[in-house]
Amino acid sequence: MIELQRVISRDGHLRSHTNSIINAVIRENEDYFSKRLKLKDMKLKSRNFTRDEMFSAFLLVTIYDSIFIGRDEGALKMIRDHLFNGGNIGVDKRRMEELKELINGLLIETVENEQTEGLGKILEWFINDIATMKKLKEPIKAWDQDYNYGGKSRKKKLKLNGFRSNNLAMIRACEKDNFEMVYIFLCSQFFIDDLAIKPCTLQEKLKKVSVYQGIDHHKEDRWTFNLIQNRPIENEQNDSLNNFKNFRATSKPAYLIAEFKYNREFEEQMFTDPITEAFHNAHLAQFCQKNVVEYKSKFVDVEKDSMTFAVKMLDLCKNT
Repeated sequence: MIELQRVISRDGHLRSHTNSIINAVIRENEDYFSKRLKLKDMKLKSRNFTRDEMFSAFLLVTIYDSIFIGRDEGALKMIRDHLFNGGNIGVDKRRMEELKELINGLLIETVENEQTEGLGKILEWFINDIATMKKLKEPIKAWDQDYNYGGKSRKKKLKLNGFRSNNLAMIRACEKDNFEMVYIFLCSQFFIDDLAIKPCTLQEKLKKVSVYQGIDHHKEDRWTFNLIQNRPIENEQNDSLNNFKNFRATSKPAYLIAEFKYNREFEEQMFTDPITEAFHNAHLAQFCQKNVVEYKSKFVDVEKDSMTFAVKMLDLCKNT
């Protein structure tokens, strides 16, 4: 629980924060946020140890509201109204970074608190209320893509660590082996790029045409999200830690099952089953033990976990 004395100043007002969007929303609705912080049944705990208490308090109130009130009232509505009425935020790079910081903060806190319902509602709010806002639509797309300028052409290039690509909250959901959360992320068009260790899957992934769309999969205002063929590779091989984290995340049982369920429901082409993927991951982990020696013990763990999962799945198939 957030301690009130840490977020309320001596004059009785909520303390300010470096994020101007948070400050503005609190300033416009200070009585509301002061009352929400005093709720005894708000049992969510902050896992965000790198930021100040005001940031955490705002996130927790917003998550609480998303679960018990929804996006049409409470904190989510206040944020949306501020963004809608707050001038042309889309041309202000600093404020767009603050918006991304706020959304990422909400996602990470919901994952760390294992609030599956809150995660779904916050992503639904973001996709349908924020990302579709006319002045924010293109700037939010830019969170996941850069442009290569050459001659008269302008080519989209995927950011390896954008908003939907390699999002830390999704990676944490995989590490926690939380199937429901991973599935929500996949349905919201988030993805983890593990091609540095699994280049053999490149052609398979290039066949997929993902679209930037609502959580209900309505295909209005389609934006082709298939940028992976233009992904940057400079310095990729030197980023061994992130490459390993991405690979470990996509080798987790929760991810394998969630990806299989998602592909079965929304993809038309052939897709691989979790058991085959697990054996494949074990083989790749075995290969990496010899070639990425600094993480040998970690790849040994991935190999063991992948084989254990595959054997359990085969046993289940045998007993049904």
